[in-house]
Amino acid sequence: MEPTTNIQNDVDPFINGSGQVQHGTERESWKDMAQGVYGDVVHLMEKEGRLIRTEMNEKLTDVKNASVNIGVGGVLLHTGALCFAATCIILLGQVMNLWIASAVVTFVFLAVGAFLLMAAKKKLEADNLKPNRSLAAFGEIRHTLKEKVNEITKH
Repeated sequence: MEPTTNIQNDVDPFINGSGQVQHGTERESWKDMAQGVYGDVVHLMEKEGRLIRTEMNEKLTDVKNASVNIGVGGVLLHTGALCFAATCIILLGQVMNLWIASAVVTFVFLAVGAFLLMAAKKKLEADNLKPNRSLAAFGEIRHTLKEKVNEITKH
């Protein structure tokens, strides 16, 4: 007597007793693979969307803080500069004509003020506000998707 065997399992060992395709095998269908990739992409996009929102909120907070610092710092510098300028003009007026002392002090303050404003402007440039981490993550996702598509098309 021959032992009885399950013909379905003998025909295709990758099919389990319920007739379902077993996952994690080499014979997973392209449809299952595509659905898996689609699910992974949707999940990654949701996570990246949250990351972008978080990163943009951080950048917005940085812009707000920089703006407040520029405003308050500008007012304080202006007031202090006026007082300091008056003091410098009075002191220089002891050794030279008053109008020359005034011109020298004015030039120094204009140069320092211009330098400070250019440094603040550089911090607010568009390149410094890009969500660099998110863009890098999207590049990695794109690369992974290309690999998955190539894997699927080979089957």
